[in-house]
Amino acid sequence: MKYKHYFAVITAVAFLLTGCQHTQIAAPEQNGISQTTAPEQDSTTQTLTEIQPPTTDNTPLSNIVRSDQIKLPDDNLSFIQAERTEDGFGCIAYNEHRQMTYLHISEDMQTSEAFVLTSPSDQEKYYSNRYQWFAIEEDGIWAIVNNEGHEEIEPYLLCHYAKNGELISAIPANDLQDYPMSDYRLGGDFESVGDVLYLTLYDGKVLQIDKETAKVSVISDLNKEDDSYDVKYLCFERDDKPILLREKVEYAPDTHTIHEAVVSEFDLESGSCGQTIYTTGDNWDSKEYFFVLKGCGEYRFFINTSSELIGIRDDGTQELLIDLDASDLDRDCGTLVDCLRPPYSTSDIMIVPADDTHFLGHIIHNPDYKTSAYCLTRKHESEIS
Repeated sequence: MKYKHYFAVITAVAFLLTGCQHTQIAAPEQNGISQTTAPEQDSTTQTLTEIQPPTTDNTPLSNIVRSDQIKLPDDNLSFIQAERTEDGFGCIAYNEHRQMTYLHISEDMQTSEAFVLTSPSDQEKYYSNRYQWFAIEEDGIWAIVNNEGHEEIEPYLLCHYAKNGELISAIPANDLQDYPMSDYRLGGDFESVGDVLYLTLYDGKVLQIDKETAKVSVISDLNKEDDSYDVKYLCFERDDKPILLREKVEYAPDTHTIHEAVVSEFDLESGSCGQTIYTTGDNWDSKEYFFVLKGCGEYRFFINTSSELIGIRDDGTQELLIDLDASDLDRDCGTLVDCLRPPYSTSDIMIVPADDTHFLGHIIHNPDYKTSAYCLTRKHESEIS
């Protein structure tokens, strides 16, 4: 699962708090903004004998991380979502001009480059707001763009973008108007798997959208079984096999609490759950956020509770990869979590793994509501005093 539904809410609140109005996408002023965080080199020439090889630390990795801030484009405002790609990280973000951009962060998290997404035809009538869904894949970005309140043009477009922001195609997806799409995406996700896209709606229906024709069909209903779980999310693991996240949630004004979460294998055709892969268990401390992310390497998928990151292996065993509550920063505010939570920020940190050592962390900060990005690196046990 991606973080876009979470950041759509935070982004909307941020724009309201900063006095921005519900506006339309402006025509892009430029096609790319490049930023790099490589440190300035000293003019002194180093010889090979002066350069010390890195010391190899053979002690096990801990779940304690150090944090280094990543330089982002100066006009970056807030992330909508972030995902691992084959060459780093891909992020969908707003800039300060209210333009939607594709932000690429390099695999070593030393450079970043942003490209404004070219608006579809009749661009003044397509909004850059909550009515958009994004799926990032190796050769580009898929997006559903909603035309709100303009009956003279297509209500929905399925747009395909290159990673330099250029619009490859925009196909009418009029069938989508038959489904409840006007939501903050709190109950669903948008995934690219092979030749199709999967869109999970907040009412539990799973739509399959053909990439070539934008034809829409309902292939599953997550709520057809009457059980005790309040919300359900269709996710995909490392090998693109479907899995289902189910949560027991208690709602309150402006917040909610997750009391239990279960991840199971899932059959899309029958709409039934298979083997349970992960459960929060009896010692679960209720939290506000619980995300399932596609795995890599030895991990089938990852679980992020915004204070910890857990890796689930193929045999079902789990490893606590990151414990933010125990990770210190050399700052007066104490732990890493203390530094990143209010009053310093508006939300908890979100984590996207690069591998089992390095991770991208991102969070929206006060008072300008800009997203900050961090390279989180697991410390070896020998580094912990």
